[in-house]
Amino acid sequence: MNALNKYHYDGTNYIYGTAGFRMKAELLLCVMYRVGLVAALRSVYYQGKCVGVMITASHNSEEDNGVKIVDPLGDMLEQEWENALTKIANTPDELLKQTIIDFVIEKKIGINQFTPSIAIGHDSRKSSILLSSAVKDGISIFKANIYDYGLLTTPQLITRDICGADYVKLHQQPPRGMLLKEGDRCASIDGDADRILYFYINKNQKFCLLDGDKIAVLLSGFLKDIVKDLHMENISVGLIQTAYANGNSTAYAKNILEIPVICTSTGVKYLHQKAKEYDIGVYFESNGHGTVLFSERLKKTIKTFELSSLSTFQQEKLNVLRNIIELTNETVGDALSDCLLVESILFLRGFSLEDWNNLYDDLPNRQCKVSNRNCITTTDAERVCRTPHGLQEAINAVVKNYTSGRSFVRPSGTENVVRVYAEAATEKEADELAKEVCELVKKFTEKI
Repeated sequence: MNALNKYHYDGTNYIYGTAGFRMKAELLLCVMYRVGLVAALRSVYYQGKCVGVMITASHNSEEDNGVKIVDPLGDMLEQEWENALTKIANTPDELLKQTIIDFVIEKKIGINQFTPSIAIGHDSRKSSILLSSAVKDGISIFKANIYDYGLLTTPQLITRDICGADYVKLHQQPPRGMLLKEGDRCASIDGDADRILYFYINKNQKFCLLDGDKIAVLLSGFLKDIVKDLHMENISVGLIQTAYANGNSTAYAKNILEIPVICTSTGVKYLHQKAKEYDIGVYFESNGHGTVLFSERLKKTIKTFELSSLSTFQQEKLNVLRNIIELTNETVGDALSDCLLVESILFLRGFSLEDWNNLYDDLPNRQCKVSNRNCITTTDAERVCRTPHGLQEAINAVVKNYTSGRSFVRPSGTENVVRVYAEAATEKEADELAKEVCELVKKFTEKI
């Protein structure tokens, strides 16, 4: 591991989470080398299957950067490997070799049995090429096959300012410079095309957003109807959401569609894992990031159907289900595949965007940021604040003053901020509730 001469660990605290490693680019050379080591080991663990490494901080500003490891099927790292990567990233230089050896032994990784294969890409930040070189130095320790794809699809403009799914979602308005008229059917994806949102202008010239919650309800309701039509009573359908899901979407899924709804922590890796517990697991974050998972049991079941035992109507439904499965990209996010799914279901339902939007009315909601995430810890899928002590009780007391009020706070996984979410029956109340909770966060964190 002679390349370590170039990449000394300086005591920086690195944490690998849902967003991978993210921080100022000048702090990342050492950790990039170690990510290369772990990516190679991950490939060997999968008997030489190709593992991806993407160098990007997604929507962060240019001076930031980051990196993620992607499993052969497009999944994120499992929690156990995240923890191991965090440990390796924070290991002093003189202990790194032994730490790697211990990890190889613990995981029974046959480093002499398989040649690792790594696909690597980077975004357009000035720092990305240098960081990519550090990753490749780490990978090369294991004499891996490296497929360097160079510059890949990432935002060249910060999507929070000029365009993209983030802007549309947070600002509840079309991308800057886009002229909308009644009847336009619009969709917006983010820079790396793993999220999608729909929007339109109604006859009253109101901007109407159809976000990940709307997509999840559309897909899960449609798929449940097909299961019902085919009398597959043993096939389970579930909807997975986060605390950011609009309260009315959850109520609609539970009470109208009668579909079980599970809430997980923020981050598609948590939703993806929970969705695997169902034969048809639909998951979407409200920001438009998600997909549908279909179990092997379901796929085997539909192969065994005797067409002669089905009515013409049921044969059509079976064919639709097969086509939906083929159309779906079951990795953690593919905006183009999701777009085709939505368009197919809208066509089969005979829905306009307005028909779809009218399935339920969103509760007005707001998202805000407050400095200093280190003071905040949460539980119950991030819906309950554990520390600072007394903050959750204060939030509960404020929420009671608002019709259909709900609010939670959580430390950001990508920035040094506390994220505040608030929803209520009216726009005015949502604004006021968000403001009150932000003030509470400031009050309680200033004491620490």
